[in-house]
Amino acid sequence: MNILILGSGGRESALEWKLSQSKRVSKVFTCPGNGGSLNPIVGDLSNHQSIIDLAISYEIDLTVVGPEVPLCEGIVDAFTDAGLKIFGPNKRAAYLEASKDYSKEFMNKYHINTASSKTYTSYESACAELDLYQYPLVLKADGLCQGKGVVIVHNKEQALASLKAFFIEQVFAENGQKVIIEEYLDGDEISLICFVSNNEIYPLASARDYKKIGENDEGANTGGVGAYSPARSLSLKEKAQVDIILNNISLGMKKEALYFSGVLFIGLMICDEEVYVLEFNTRFGDPETQVIMPRLESDLVDLMFALIDNNLSQKMIKLKDEKALCTILVSDGYPDQFTTGHLIDIKDDGLLFHNGTKRVGDKVYTNGGRVLSLVELGDDYENMNKVIQKRLSKIDFVNKYYRKDIGILK
Repeated sequence: MNILILGSGGRESALEWKLSQSKRVSKVFTCPGNGGSLNPIVGDLSNHQSIIDLAISYEIDLTVVGPEVPLCEGIVDAFTDAGLKIFGPNKRAAYLEASKDYSKEFMNKYHINTASSKTYTSYESACAELDLYQYPLVLKADGLCQGKGVVIVHNKEQALASLKAFFIEQVFAENGQKVIIEEYLDGDEISLICFVSNNEIYPLASARDYKKIGENDEGANTGGVGAYSPARSLSLKEKAQVDIILNNISLGMKKEALYFSGVLFIGLMICDEEVYVLEFNTRFGDPETQVIMPRLESDLVDLMFALIDNNLSQKMIKLKDEKALCTILVSDGYPDQFTTGHLIDIKDDGLLFHNGTKRVGDKVYTNGGRVLSLVELGDDYENMNKVIQKRLSKIDFVNKYYRKDIGILK
């Protein structure tokens, strides 16, 4: 069969790598792909009919959606209406990610433990109540901001500046015109990635990702510059709470008639054995996918079709005992100002996935903030980090940067 992956990042590169291993697959295409894609196709993901036409012309048997924007814009609905197989939640279900305000309402309504919060729709109303809060605080833009719409503020002055950026300067356009002010939780952050088949939840794997650009988790938020899987193990008390959370999410989906089928990424925060849900994403994470796919023993094609056809079971999901660690090479200056178009010299022969790259002839150039994801399998994160540090010296481009503490900073 032929498979089409929509997207162009490290997540899509890892999915291509894993899907290509299936004996059921003849060819994997990626639209628009990147410099590492085997069979890239030029296409506009915002034009759903044109992507449907591509799927038909390339005789695609299954389309897999990587990024959140096409999901939240309803590409699954469009494919389904056209009678084509596609992996991902429909627009209504994807609203769990498209609106942080809606996801908080969902959590509170269905007794899913989460940080206390309040939503504001104007600069004036938010500023008027800042004195009611204790700092630090978390400010979240309501809409999709490529993982950069969350700010931690430590005093009123920082809060005022961030609210001004959201509401007045409109740094995230309409996506920042509704802002959630949320209680700050300090603990262990864990990403739990699950398959969901018609509202039934099947945990896949846990991961810990690194959002901050700087060492020791300092600096600006990014889309993610490293990760490892699995995350730390849970106590019996924590596991029991996670089970309740998953059950309540599933129950809420059924009562809301979401008919969710795809991937649910649950951001957890654990504080003194108390488990909270921070957020929902309705697709595979990036860079979490880069560390989960190498650990997955099961045939991903089989899992996806079983999920779509409502035949999935937990016993079908099998993971290796090995751990996986990923460090992302980025363009220096990311997530703010950076330059692209620099030739990449790759002498490394280990497992790596392309993020922001482009191919011209037989040469590969930088084409984004996050450039390459280097992945290592093993049994000790610190040793795996040392191996990746050596591998990073075999890759060179102008203005390369990476964190050296992935897997070391827990």
